[in-house]
This record gives sequence, structure tokens and C-alpha cells, in this order.
Amino acid sequence: MEANCGEPSCTLCQIREVLSCGVFTFHETHGFCGTLPSRVSNTQADDSAAQLPLLISKGSHHSAHNRSEAHTIYERKHITNLLPERVVSESKFLGRVVLPPMHGVYYWGHHFELPKHGRGCVSFTADHTSNDVHVAISMYPESFDPMYEIVVGGWANTTSVIRRRSQGPILCTVPVGLKKAAHADKNLWVSIDRNTQLIQVGRGSQPSLESLFCIYKDPQFLSKAQYICFSNNNDPATYSNIKVSAIE
Repeated sequence: MEANCGEPSCTLCQIREVLSCGVFTFHETHGFCGTLPSRVSNTQADDSAAQLPLLISKGSHHSAHNRSEAHTIYERKHITNLLPERVVSESKFLGRVVLPPMHGVYYWGHHFELPKHGRGCVSFTADHTSNDVHVAISMYPESFDPMYEIVVGGWANTTSVIRRRSQGPILCTVPVGLKKAAHADKNLWVSIDRNTQLIQVGRGSQPSLESLFCIYKDPQFLSKAQYICFSNNNDPATYSNIKVSAIE
């Protein structure tokens, strides 16, 4: 935490401090690597959204092998007033995107578009896959550097990340994967908002505080990001119930 930011008196104040001042840094034994594996096991065992940990971070790139640096973890029950977005209109696409193993490559012949540059939400169902959901949000209908890449259920369905380009620097990491049960709800949503500089990821068909599991405030927000494309890694995947929404 930056020296000019006073010590917050409560958890909510700490969260606001992260979003406004910077990132708390924990030693490995007290931070991400030391405390979260047991939480991950419990979450994956009972698929309870209420037990998902939430990561809030700001302003640093992180190696996938050094995730303990510059991360702050809070339990979901303490998080309030961090999701200003409300879906006001949506476009639903009835077709499905059926992909063979793409190994992280995006085929932009099947892409979608947010209603505004840098603002909007996409929700979808990840069918017939158990890991490695990839979502790109780019400034152009092509893979571009920089762009946002959201991966849910990577690293053998143990981890989700937000990156600045395809396979690029990791901005945010959470120990959350797709639900494992065969008939589990695999609806996901991703929202970006240039007004708040937030990228948010959650479960369900539209943004809600209860479903949120990853949030990142980007001081170098890609305000022209608008085009959406899906990919995967080593396993086939089908994306259906795709909805692109405006937010306010």
C-alpha cells in the first residue's frame, strides 16, 4: 500500500483504498500463494458461489508464477457498492459458436460488438467444456496488442485471469475455475466500463454483486475496446446464449 494512503479502518474502506490508492502487498505466507489453495479446494468441491474469493488489484502486471505480489484478497460477504453497472438494453444472438481446440487463437469471423467503446457487458453459456474459457475484448475485430483477454478455468480449471493481450501480461488472477458438475450452470459474464476503469467477471446471465468473482481497476484502461471474440485451449468448446448489453 502506498505510503501516502492512511490505514483503512474497515474492510470496505480497504477495498475503496485499493481502487483509489493502489494495491496492498502481502508476503507469500500471508497472501495469495499461502492462503488461497485451501479456499479453492472448498469452492470447487461444493460449487458454492457464496464462498468464492474475490481479488481486487490495481496497476501492476503479474507473472503467472509470482501471483503473491501486489494482490489483495477479501471474502465476498464484505464487498458492497463496487458494481455500479446496470444492464439497460441487450442484443441476444441465437446462434452458437462451436470451436474445435483453438489453443488460444481467436477466429474473428465470429465476433460480437459492444454498443459503445469501452462500455458494456457480454454474457454467455460455456457448453461442452470443463476448462479454459477464453474471451477477448479488442479495439478492432482482430487480435491486437493491447487488448483484454479473460480466461476462466485455466491451468487445469484452477485459475482465472485477466490479461492485456492474448497470452500477455497478467493483470489480475483469482483461484477460480468453471463449475465441475456435469449439469452445473456455466453461465458467465464479463463487463468493462471506461467510466470506472473496471473490468469485472462473474457467474450468471448478467452483472450482480453476488456472482462477481474477479474485478480489476486498470489505470491504463483500453477505452476503445469494443469487439468480442471467443476461444479455448486444448478442448473443444461451444458458446451459446450470447448476449451483448449496454450498461449505465
